[in-house]
Amino acid sequence: MHRGLIHGVAVELPRAEHRACARHVYSNLKKNHKSDMLKPLFWRIASSYNEPDFDRNLKIFKEYDPRACEELLKKD
Repeated sequence: MHRGLIHGVAVELPRAEHRACARHVYSNLKKNHKSDMLKPLFWRIASSYNEPDFDRNLKIFKEYDPRACEELLKKD
C-alpha cells in the first residue's frame, strides 16, 4: 500500500529488513476471499514456528483455497 515509503526506506536503509503486518495481510486477503475457515488457516501459517510447520500449514491452506494461497504467496 505504501510503495513510496518502502522504496525510500530501501534506498536510505539498504540493510533494513521489511516485514508486513500479518493482520494487514489477512485484511487484504479477505477482501477477495470470503470464508470463515480462511482466518484460522491463515493464522496457522502466520504463527508457524519453523519451516516444516510453515510448509505443512501452507499445504493445508492451499488445499482449502488454492486461489487465496496463490494470492498470499504473491506478497513478500
